[in-house]
Amino acid sequence: MRLLRLFAARRAVQLVRHGEAADLGCGPGYLVVDLARQASQLHITGIDLSPEMLREAETYTHRAGLDDRVSFKLGDVERIPFPDQSLDLVVSTLSLHHWGEPVPVLNEVARVLKPGGAFLIFDLRRDLGALSYLLIWFATRVIVPAPLRRINEPIGSRNAAYTLGEADELARQSKLASYRVTSGPLWLTIEGRC
Repeated sequence: MRLLRLFAARRAVQLVRHGEAADLGCGPGYLVVDLARQASQLHITGIDLSPEMLREAETYTHRAGLDDRVSFKLGDVERIPFPDQSLDLVVSTLSLHHWGEPVPVLNEVARVLKPGGAFLIFDLRRDLGALSYLLIWFATRVIVPAPLRRINEPIGSRNAAYTLGEADELARQSKLASYRVTSGPLWLTIEGRC
């Protein structure tokens, strides 16, 4: 998963290298730190529903020495806690498949982005080839720590993820003015500019 996060962080900073950014569903803050390390002029706010995850993220960020460029907010992706047109970049990794109603969340992304602001929604994809599926199955059974194995991850996330066509339809239904759906062997992205 670290390699997927690094790929997503690299792609996000290709879109925007400075200004204000938000990471939706930041979890323990790994992507926030990766973004801050790659883009020194970007201030990133991690948003998550879980106070426990935010505490872990704050500890992780502090250990990384990035407290001055990173902050965290308790919040729901269905009501992103930022004013209209206030962000230069919105990212989300590996959480699209957890969103109960993805189209309203994508509309929220459109609402909070400044004109010209960029977004990158990065997730696993369900329509994997056989080799990629076997890799995720193997990771679930052998590589990931026992707590993740007990909850059938990452194969459970793959099973809940969207296909490329489904992701394209979600974006088409949203208020995102300009987007494209891209893919890799394990992932898909919905990305673009407002």
